[in-house]
Amino acid sequence: MSTSNVVLLPIANVQNTPYSSFVSRPALEARVKRALNKQDEHLRKSRWNTRTYFELGEYYVIDICTGGVRYSNIDLEDLARELGVMHDLEKFADD
Repeated sequence: MSTSNVVLLPIANVQNTPYSSFVSRPALEARVKRALNKQDEHLRKSRWNTRTYFELGEYYVIDICTGGVRYSNIDLEDLARELGVMHDLEKFADD
């Protein structure tokens, strides 16, 4: 009967390891649009170097019922976190 020299290493605690995934701009835009559509609102993106871009910012939200602008100069990541469609462990993979 031979005894082998086996070393047992402790398994890392997976729950305590910081895990983060990256969310692309198109994916985040889609998440925000789906969440806003449930509230009768819609996310719009302005084209660069247009009057709308300089007046309302890159992203703005309109009310579907009235067609009026509800919010302007929106930060996409902040809005996604406020709506709850982006988790704490996720990071925005900006261009």
